[in-house]
Amino acid sequence: MLSKILTSVLVLTLIGCDSKEYKKSDNANVDIVQELNQGESETVINKLTSKNSLSSRERYYLASAQSTSGGIDVYSLYPLLEMQLFRKNALEWSEISKEKNPYLKFMKSQENIDYEKRKKKREEKWKNYLPKIIKKNDLMTEKPTLDHFQKYNSQANLEEYAELDQKLQQLVAQLLKEPGDKDSRRDDLYEAVDKLIEENNNIMSYYDLTSYYQDQLEIESRKQAYLNPEQQGFAKFGKGWEMIFMNILWNTYEAIPIMKQLPSLSNQQQTTITSALENYKKVLNDEEFKEVALKNIAILSGVSLLSVYKESFDLDDIESIEDLMCGFEPAVLTDNYSLIRERIIFLSDTYASSGSTDLDRYKEEFEKVKAELPESLTPEEKARYVEDIENFKIGRCF
Repeated sequence: MLSKILTSVLVLTLIGCDSKEYKKSDNANVDIVQELNQGESETVINKLTSKNSLSSRERYYLASAQSTSGGIDVYSLYPLLEMQLFRKNALEWSEISKEKNPYLKFMKSQENIDYEKRKKKREEKWKNYLPKIIKKNDLMTEKPTLDHFQKYNSQANLEEYAELDQKLQQLVAQLLKEPGDKDSRRDDLYEAVDKLIEENNNIMSYYDLTSYYQDQLEIESRKQAYLNPEQQGFAKFGKGWEMIFMNILWNTYEAIPIMKQLPSLSNQQQTTITSALENYKKVLNDEEFKEVALKNIAILSGVSLLSVYKESFDLDDIESIEDLMCGFEPAVLTDNYSLIRERIIFLSDTYASSGSTDLDRYKEEFEKVKAELPESLTPEEKARYVEDIENFKIGRCF
């Protein structure tokens, strides 16, 4: 969802952008304009920040100088974003995506999906594949009877057997109601059985019964995961996170030619970009500068975010989508979470307060993204995010 919003924002900035330099005829600040065009941003910043008050034009020039000082020359980025990507204009990215990625229609986010229809189809496939799953994983499907245990243990009796059977049924039913996958639920069942053994050591004589329920728990957990993929990982990462991750990776792969040419920004440069964004926002009440300031805010926010995102990969070492997936470093995003959240909220709130209708169609998506972004991530949340991605990579890359 967020990648779709960001792409739309960047495309919007390309509409109606003609000027590639600051015009001397615009005002009397000829020296400021000349210094901006010559790239002397620090000189402009020093001059303008020393003044007690600034006109809208001067504040606009200050924001532009801070942008350049922060590593983002907005006007030089316009032609880059308009470049021919795979021999097509950037405004046709959605078209080229369909051309380059024949699997795109299978990798959409979880929007507008008929879950009931999909579930019925998956139920039929599950029935067909269940015997293969049972055979491959050597899972028990027949519950051992009391007679089975009495063959090996004359002390086995109906009362103990029935009591343990009921407790195991209840444990499995409870675990299936709670969030988790087959592995985490299996571990929880092991722990519960160990406690039962501590209470009554005779339970060890009914080992095959506990094994049967462990296998039933695995079968039902696999079934839940297959029939309801949108629910998997919700407690740990987000709805359908693996599909979202793969979709983002493909979009990233297509954008590598552009990302390689975008600047990498230091923490200090990001701070300077924040100042530029704030100054652009302050001139939005002036109709003369509102349109171009909004476009520059979108460009700065987008490039600032992409400069963080691109550091999650070694772009020079990527030759395939597999390289991209297996080389992703999630810690880069967790380490920069505060900045990422700040940029998203600033962009959303600025457009909302400006009265611009350019992003109205994405307002609901912006609100959803904002609602899902906590103010900060705890160390445990960061570690869990990194662990989830690393487990995903291990399962598919090695």
